[in-house]
Amino acid sequence: HADHGIGDAQESRGLGDVYKRQVLINMCFNMGAPRLGKFQNMKKAVEAGDWKQAAVEGRDSRWHKQVPNRAERLMVALEEV
Repeated sequence: HADHGIGDAQESRGLGDVYKRQVLINMCFNMGAPRLGKFQNMKKAVEAGDWKQAAVEGRDSRWHKQVPNRAERLMVALEEV
């Protein structure tokens, strides 16, 4: 059936968004909501659904320099899912 592909794509995209939101939750636990709230450019990218740009913005932060292994693992997750 022709629309299965579209449904599958929408379903997998929805699942990907769940994983990406888990990255944001992980960041929130790591740094706290007030500090995460200061990531204005990252927030704009997330709201636009531009996860690759959100990862760029996450890398452009003091947090990424302070916890580089964890931060990079999370930014790669934003890009890949």
